[in-house]
Amino acid sequence: MNQVRIEPRAAPKLAILKWRLGRTTATDRWQPVLARYVDVAERRVRGLGGDPDHIPPSPLGYSTLAQPTPSHENKHIRKVCGLRCNRFGGFEGFDLRTLDGAEHRFHARERRIEALVKQAWMERHLIVVIVSAAATHWPAEFILLQD
Repeated sequence: MNQVRIEPRAAPKLAILKWRLGRTTATDRWQPVLARYVDVAERRVRGLGGDPDHIPPSPLGYSTLAQPTPSHENKHIRKVCGLRCNRFGGFEGFDLRTLDGAEHRFHARERRIEALVKQAWMERHLIVVIVSAAATHWPAEFILLQD
């Protein structure tokens, strides 16, 4: 029979409660209530086989699952040579050009990536785009190199 660990479901709640408790002052009327919630959540994690002392405070929660890592990464240091939009004007990606004239096309739809790429394009900064070997046209990480 396989064992099922329920502790990962309780860990994110504990991390958020610890973070929230850390942001309240001692004079806040909710401080004792939050302290009690943290105590209950710590007991729950401990009762489900986890260690609440190893769960740091975080507004985003906590995961005991291993994060996937790319098997191999490629790094592109280039200048933005174009932005691509769909027929409705929505951002879909961008193109980079190296000093020898080679171009590489990337897909992206996020507003933050669009803003970063526009800034690099308008100010003519070099941009470092890191991609995994599994998804060579989808950026995994950006670095904006300013003069």
